Amino acid sequence: MEREMRIRNYSERTIRCYICSVGQVSRHFSLPPGRISTTQFKTYLHHLIVKEHCSVSRINQNISAWKILQQDVLGRQYQSIEIKRPRREKKLPELLSEDEAISLCNSSRNLKHKTLLNLAYATGLHRSELLSIRPRNIDRKRRVIRITGKGNKQREVPLPASVLQLLEVYFRAYPINNSA
Repeated sequence: MEREMRIRNYSERTIRCYICSVGQVSRHFSLPPGRISTTQFKTYLHHLIVKEHCSVSRINQNISAWKILQQDVLGRQYQSIEIKRPRREKKLPELLSEDEAISLCNSSRNLKHKTLLNLAYATGLHRSELLSIRPRNIDRKRRVIRITGKGNKQREVPLPASVLQLLEVYFRAYPINNSA
């Protein structure tokens, strides 16, 4: 299964999660993954939903791992064992007011925390994207950050002048960590 996912260029995290998911259902029934029936797998999903109160994301992750195992590793027709995916409830996020957000961004005395909060608020970057920023990713003239996101997709994000200044202070204070 791991080999198949590597051939298809899945991310390391996805590979780990899918292998873990298949391992958990295998341990649940004390059977090798190839001997678990679709009915048993549905029973396991029911267990995750009812007993463990798992999120829709985790259920969908298990279904995706199961599909790869059945279709790509074991060579079975997936249409005959298709499992409907639950839909995630769509809720609007609770937003901070502008004053609350600015207060939060300026609340930390720690330069690293203050920089991360300001950068996150100003750009809307994901946590992993924030943590991977290096000086070479910043185009100071154009005031943009080049980001490589999920699936190695690249994009440029506008960077306010005030956050650019804060980043420059941070990179001067921590020169060893920004060389990569």
